[in-house]
Amino acid sequence: GLRGAAGLDSRPAITGQAMTGDGDYGLVLTPSAAEQLRKALVAREQARIEAIQRHLTDAGFYRDKIDGKAGMKTRAALGAWQKANGLPLDCWPSRALAERMSVSR
Repeated sequence: GLRGAAGLDSRPAITGQAMTGDGDYGLVLTPSAAEQLRKALVAREQARIEAIQRHLTDAGFYRDKIDGKAGMKTRAALGAWQKANGLPLDCWPSRALAERMSVSR
């Protein structure tokens, strides 16, 4: 099972396998492990958005708080940065955009 990664507890997280609708086998997580995984993914997303916000601040496009949330000011700054860099405008802090900014975590 998944153990000790990203602050997960040491109990086995995988309880078995379940067949999905397409005949493939997926993993079944305990409710506790599923919640821990969800929290870890949310924290990673927030860290990426914070890094994007720092990049936008350093580049002069963002002047609000660094909070890891994709609010309207962050999205407006992203759109301005995308426009200034000749990129398609979607105003969304995606992983691909973070990689383009070289701030992906």
